[in-house]
Amino acid sequence: MTTRSIVAGIIGVIGLFVPRPGLCDTYVRDDLNILRADTFAAIQRRDADLIARTGACVVVITVVAAGDQPAKFALSTALGFGNHCALGAAILIEQSGNCTIRFEDASAGIQGDWSAITQNLGKGIAGGDTNGAVLAAVNAIADGIIAHPPPSPPPLVYASPTPQPGAFDTVLEVLDANWQTAGGRIAIICACILVLVLIASAMGLGRAR
Repeated sequence: MTTRSIVAGIIGVIGLFVPRPGLCDTYVRDDLNILRADTFAAIQRRDADLIARTGACVVVITVVAAGDQPAKFALSTALGFGNHCALGAAILIEQSGNCTIRFEDASAGIQGDWSAITQNLGKGIAGGDTNGAVLAAVNAIADGIIAHPPPSPPPLVYASPTPQPGAFDTVLEVLDANWQTAGGRIAIICACILVLVLIASAMGLGRAR
């Protein structure tokens, strides 16, 4: 076996076990190869910032054809990315020039803007500036999500303040907590013996008559 064969075999083994980059944390699938590198990078950066701020992301997909249900295709494709974020919207562009935006729960706060964002995307693509139109749509959705984040769950409200525990309850809690350990049990038993001795002494038990 030659040295070249040995080296090739070692490289092959390394290649077999080296982890391969997956789709996770990728927010663009450009099957049509119509998005420039700077557009791709800008979408990635904007999504990273959006996730840091809100936990949501915007996905961009370009395909030859999406079938009869482009919105469903956009959703299933976006979820297939396996990204660690809540899907705000999936922007889908087909080779025919048709465009669809599938808005999800993370963008519910900008529901009134959905139509305008979709129309502006279509006008930009029809005008020949696909990259600018896509980036503008991503930024509009991201800005809207940041401005209208999902409401936080309301704090728990009680009808009346919780009453403070009484002295007897406090003593029981202390005894119960200390009884869980061997040292605590010994201390409790010793304390009980001491109390009994003090009580007996106070009652005059054990004194010579």
